[in-house]
Amino acid sequence: MDAAAPSLPLLWWTASSPTLLVAPMAEFTDAPMRLVAGRFGAAFCHTEMVNARALADGVHASLRLLATLPGEPPCAAHLYGDRPEDFAAAAERVEALGAFASIDVNCGCPVARIRACGAGSALMDQPERVRRIVEAIRAHSSLPVTVKTRLGPAPEAPLTAPDILRSAADGGASAAVVHARYTSQFNTGPVDEAALAKVIADAPIPVAANGGIRSGADALRLVHGSGARAAAIGWAAVGNPWLVESVAESLREGRPVERRNPAPGEIRALVEEHLALCRANRERQVRRWPNVRSRLTDAEVLSLDFRCRLFRYFAGLPGASKFRARLATYRTDADIRRALDEIVALPSLATPSS
Repeated sequence: MDAAAPSLPLLWWTASSPTLLVAPMAEFTDAPMRLVAGRFGAAFCHTEMVNARALADGVHASLRLLATLPGEPPCAAHLYGDRPEDFAAAAERVEALGAFASIDVNCGCPVARIRACGAGSALMDQPERVRRIVEAIRAHSSLPVTVKTRLGPAPEAPLTAPDILRSAADGGASAAVVHARYTSQFNTGPVDEAALAKVIADAPIPVAANGGIRSGADALRLVHGSGARAAAIGWAAVGNPWLVESVAESLREGRPVERRNPAPGEIRALVEEHLALCRANRERQVRRWPNVRSRLTDAEVLSLDFRCRLFRYFAGLPGASKFRARLATYRTDADIRRALDEIVALPSLATPSS
C-alpha cells in the first residue's frame, strides 16, 4: 500500500467559511502565544516581524524569531524590508525551515524606525516595489505569499490599499490582510468599515479584515459588513486566549458568543503552561541559533519577555492592577511565580468581574 500523502496546512483564504487569524505583533506573536491561541480556536497565525535583510544574511537573532513549537496552527513567516533581493534570499531560508504555511509581507507597519528603512507602511505608496517583492519571493520559494497593509496614509488622503492589492496580485500573491485603519492612527481609534468594504469589493485576491476586534460581535460586524474572507485579531488577544475562543466560536456559529470569565485557578494554570512553553521555546532558540550576544542571562530574557503578558492575563480583574508598577522588578521565573501566587491569592479575584 502506498504511503498516505502528507496533509497540507489549512490556508485561511481557502476555508469555506470565515476563520480567525492572529495578526503579526512584534514581541508578542512568538511560538508559545501562537500555540496557546491555536488551542483556543485560532485557525492561522503569523510570526513576529522579521527583518528580511537580516534573515537573508543568516543573523541568528532574526532566525530565532522563526522558532516554532510542535502543535502550533498553520503559520505565516511575517517579513519586513524594502529590497526584493532580500526577500528572495529570506524566502529560501523560510522554506528550508519546513515549518511555515506561507510568507507574509509587511506593507503597513506605521512605526518610524520601520518606515525609515523604506519598509512597512512606507511601501504603501510604492505598489510597483510591492509587486517586485512578491515576485522575488515566488521565484525563490514554493510557499504562497500574502501581504498585510492598511487602508491608506490618513483618513483625508486617497486610499492606497487598492493599488497595493492589485500589485501584490499581479506579482502572484494569494491573499491579503487589511488593517481597517490608516497609518496616522497607528493601532488606535475607530476602524473605517466603509472604506474596508470598498477595498474588498475591488480586491482581486481574498482579504482578511483586521482592526478593532475586541469581541465576537466586532469580528462578525467587520467580516459581514466588509465581505472579508476571515477576521484577524491583534492586541486584544495578548494574554486573553478566552477572547480568542469567543471570537473563533462566533465566526463558526455565525452569532456573537460572549467571552467566558475563567476562574483564577484556570488563569493561573494557563499562565504556568505559557511560561513553560516560553522556557522551552527559549531553549530551542539558543540550541539552534546560539550566536546572539546579550548582557542578560537566559532567565532574565525569559522574564523580560513574559512579564508584560503576565499583567495582560489578569487585566481588568479587581485588585490586579497594583502589580503593573512592579513588572519592572521581575527578573526571573521565581519572581514571576511569586507575583502569580500573590495575584491569585487576592480576595477580590475570587469572583472575576464581568
